[in-house]
Amino acid sequence: MGIVQTSGKRNYSETEQLLIRHGLEIVILDGSEILSVLVYSVFKGCFVSSLVYVFFFSWLRKHSGGWHCPTKRSCFMMYWLMYLFFCRLMCIQLDLPVHFLLVLSVLYIAVSAPVQHRMSPMSAEEFTYNRHCSWIVLCAGTLLYILSAGTRMPVLFAFLYNALLCFILKHSKNYLPEVCQ
Repeated sequence: MGIVQTSGKRNYSETEQLLIRHGLEIVILDGSEILSVLVYSVFKGCFVSSLVYVFFFSWLRKHSGGWHCPTKRSCFMMYWLMYLFFCRLMCIQLDLPVHFLLVLSVLYIAVSAPVQHRMSPMSAEEFTYNRHCSWIVLCAGTLLYILSAGTRMPVLFAFLYNALLCFILKHSKNYLPEVCQ
């Protein structure tokens, strides 16, 4: 409440104060996740691949639905666990059919995104907007994957994780059927 009241304009309505507080919480949560991962990646010497991964993972997660943790702490921990798993896999030479995994991930997200969560249902306009944004992110990531061999693994894991999160949500009790398509 202090930030809202000291911002110069003291006559915010209660709704405006709640919106400002919610916006600040989102910025602080997302900012703390992204900044902590990027600072860690500087010390690990994998800043560029981490930056590509964080960019596509966070951008796509916002528009495709994905998993919603019950608390902010568990959301932060889930983000970090997925990043640490990504770092671990980046250190291992994978003989996986990566092109096949990318195509499967892209197709699954393109068909099923955005997945609605019962805690944050979307209107028809939001649903359409998020679907189009998901497709744009998928196209941009796929283009980067094709053009730059150095960014293939970060893009692959960002898409693969988002596909996994969409799948988990779609098969959980928190799934909200897409009634507004």
